[in-house]
Amino acid sequence: MSEIIFDTGLNESAFAKTRFSNLLSESGIAACADKNFGSDMTFSFSEWKFDGVKTIGDGDDAHVYLCGRFGEDEEMLSLAEIFLRAEKGGEAERYEAAAASYAALCAIEEAKKENVKIENIGAGGIYVKNAAGFAKKPALLFLPQTLFDKACATGGESYAKLQGFWISKSLSERRSALSFTQAVIAYRALAKRMPYDKSDESARSTDEYDKNYMRLEHVINGVDKSLAESVDATLELPSRSVQAGRKKADDTAGTKADGTADTLHAPDGQKEKPFLLQAFYAELGIADGTLKKVPHPAALPQAEFDAKVASYYKSKKRSVSARRTFRRNAGAIAACFAATALIAFFAFGAVRDARHRPSAVGLTSFEVTEAFYEAIHTQNVELVGAMSSGKVSKRYGDIVGGIYVVNKARSAYDPKNGIVDPETWFAFLSEENAGTRRDVYGITSFTLDGKESSLEVRVPERSEKKTPVRGEGGAPLDDGAQAVHTAEYYTVRTDGETGDFIVERNRDTVRLTYKKNEWAVTGIEEKENDVPVDTAAFKSDALSALQKHGGNAVLASGALKEKYPWVPDPDAVRKAAERNR
Repeated sequence: MSEIIFDTGLNESAFAKTRFSNLLSESGIAACADKNFGSDMTFSFSEWKFDGVKTIGDGDDAHVYLCGRFGEDEEMLSLAEIFLRAEKGGEAERYEAAAASYAALCAIEEAKKENVKIENIGAGGIYVKNAAGFAKKPALLFLPQTLFDKACATGGESYAKLQGFWISKSLSERRSALSFTQAVIAYRALAKRMPYDKSDESARSTDEYDKNYMRLEHVINGVDKSLAESVDATLELPSRSVQAGRKKADDTAGTKADGTADTLHAPDGQKEKPFLLQAFYAELGIADGTLKKVPHPAALPQAEFDAKVASYYKSKKRSVSARRTFRRNAGAIAACFAATALIAFFAFGAVRDARHRPSAVGLTSFEVTEAFYEAIHTQNVELVGAMSSGKVSKRYGDIVGGIYVVNKARSAYDPKNGIVDPETWFAFLSEENAGTRRDVYGITSFTLDGKESSLEVRVPERSEKKTPVRGEGGAPLDDGAQAVHTAEYYTVRTDGETGDFIVERNRDTVRLTYKKNEWAVTGIEEKENDVPVDTAAFKSDALSALQKHGGNAVLASGALKEKYPWVPDPDAVRKAAERNR
């Protein structure tokens, strides 16, 4: 029989103090395939327990190991270790990892279906018969959860690789937790990387909440669409769970007729969609016992795919950053609750007369695009909504709304602690306040189709009942008409933690649709490039320019434009100074 040896990470003294031995009666689950390895495997389940302990090593390196016997005389390794071997090995090791991951998902899926109580232990606690054994009948061992959890808790940084990467602690419902682990295993097998890969548990949980990972459809060009959607949706369960405010509830064991605990079966849970095993099997390319390159007929040209993915994650990075900035300031928002009630009133027009809300009726597609970027620059949520629709409206509304609320909450709590636009920051820069922290967010050097714009569009109110634009470019406009403009600008902001300047050079292809007598921004293809900024050097240069020009910020900004093209235009600095006198 195979010997299962598991390192508790404890020396004999610590092992005794933690009363680890009291947990040896805990049961795990053995899963043995009913037939040879293949796409349609079924499994039989039974209870399994460790049967003793022994100390291995000398001196400070001596650890207590849990020991047990299982199956035939064949090597068994944890799924986590099999994946690590595949990274360093050849095709045989990669095939073993693919086959082991498929067997693990099949066993978990059948356990969920038959209500067998496999616990959520992650790949470090799933032991798999080696590749030679897979040619016969696969066998897997799911270690007892309480024992495994306790051992992992002593593992320090190794915890993430054994368990942390593979589970989500925000999912307390057993089936959902197992589904998440299935999705992580599938993602790791196909993408050769972890979806949430931060070793720090807090950082990893934050990424789960923000869905801050690379979607499977964006890792593999042309991957099976249904499989990718299923895996990605399951990887986002923690975020949906938290947002829905689900209460955590511990699973309770069923009770047999004789009143004893049933350790093999769990109570019935809610119905859920099964994992797409056949699609996963096909995507692994292991049909004939060897690894095959899987064709992807739906794949895009690689350059097009790479550009699409890069654009998506540039935008996502901005959105995640805005949400985290909002959460970092939640304390300030809570502290000035009364003020934020007023903020919500102004930000979202709680009682605002609909007649005075902005309208795109009467504006050309060029003007609507200008007004849309003006809304971003000035943190005007209402204007974003009036100039756009669909996903664009929601995404940019969320970003701008988050920044707006943080700004107003800070200002209400401390008038000098709000977020200012770049031109205002520059207009009031001086030797006295150069070292003072002031957060910045806004757009500079904006051009639309190559024409400079001050982002000051005369936007009509609904009550004005403007005459709709009926033609553009010499052609009449009907519902569904399209227009495209190119916006180029810099996004200038400061880091929420350090206060350092972060600058991006943006080039957006903006698509608008004419519907219901007005233009609306309905799509944006973004291209962004980071602009390196040495904040200390920039501030020093800015102060030198101010001194050279007698404290005139308008002249100083003009002098700096050659070295720092993202500095706000002199006219914008002049207007900012006039507005804030």
